[in-house]
Amino acid sequence: MDKLIKMEYIGILFLAFGFGMMLGIVGFVEELQTIGYGETIEIATRIILSTFLMLIGVKIIMATKEYRELLQAISSLGENERITVHNEDDIGLFDYTDLEVEDREQRWMVLAYCIEQKKITDVGILFERNPFFFDWYKRNILSDVPVNETCH
Repeated sequence: MDKLIKMEYIGILFLAFGFGMMLGIVGFVEELQTIGYGETIEIATRIILSTFLMLIGVKIIMATKEYRELLQAISSLGENERITVHNEDDIGLFDYTDLEVEDREQRWMVLAYCIEQKKITDVGILFERNPFFFDWYKRNILSDVPVNETCH
């Protein structure tokens, strides 16, 4: 949870720095006697850069809030509550091949957290049905030194 708080502070820092750059643009424009092409390009570049920094800050803040909500939802499962499999078809594919690599690994980290907290009882079926997740789990969670990729 401490890492989430630090990430949120980094997002706030990006947001504040972008806002400060906007104020710097106002000061820059006030000092100008004439505005030529060079000054116009410099103003536009500063506006784009400061807007980009503020956008990155907002994205970081929103991502940490969503991740925190997801962790709270998982931890809200009671001590004795478990996700059980009544039928083998209940566990589908968690390969998430249609997602970006970072999004897919975040979802796999949630599954790994559920396995670690013993919230999922039938782990064998989960690994059998999801070979890419099982490969990622072995490389990143079970190994002492995480391996980036396994060649098949």
